[in-house]
Amino acid sequence: MGVHAADLSRKWTIEDLLELPDDGNRYELVDGALRMSPGPTWRHNNAASRLARQLEPALPEGLVVLTPGGGIRVPRGLLIPDLAVVESALAETASHVGEAAQVRLVVEVASPSNSIDDIVEKASLYAEAGIASYWRVEFDPTPRIIVQELHGSSYVEVAAGPVVEVSQPCTVRVGL
Repeated sequence: MGVHAADLSRKWTIEDLLELPDDGNRYELVDGALRMSPGPTWRHNNAASRLARQLEPALPEGLVVLTPGGGIRVPRGLLIPDLAVVESALAETASHVGEAAQVRLVVEVASPSNSIDDIVEKASLYAEAGIASYWRVEFDPTPRIIVQELHGSSYVEVAAGPVVEVSQPCTVRVGL
């Protein structure tokens, strides 16, 4: 059973979201509104997988990469990043929901189904949740990674390009 149009007008909870069937779509929750996006494209998955393969060997003990993982509880809902670096304990739970305090990095990959406005809004929500690092992958006009780190209550860009060097959540050079 999928989500019907009539269901979209009600205020959703995380518990409601977790009861949805696995129909191949990603469902997120912001301010009680359910958001659905179709499964990612090959290019989208390739970018997330490449970053994960580069990050994994550089991570300190106790951190792992998930692509994608379950949802991350943020103050105004639940988001599913395309890639996340989380505490190992979170990766071992059977839950679909993780707490932002256990997340060190989230990565969102731009695709036709998620506009830049959506990505900007997600950055604000991740910052509100206190996640230290946020990366955005864009393909147009050329492939690049935009690396942002939390300073106070918002993210500040610290690097951008097809290849970037970072110090959070670990020291590593990654590229698309």
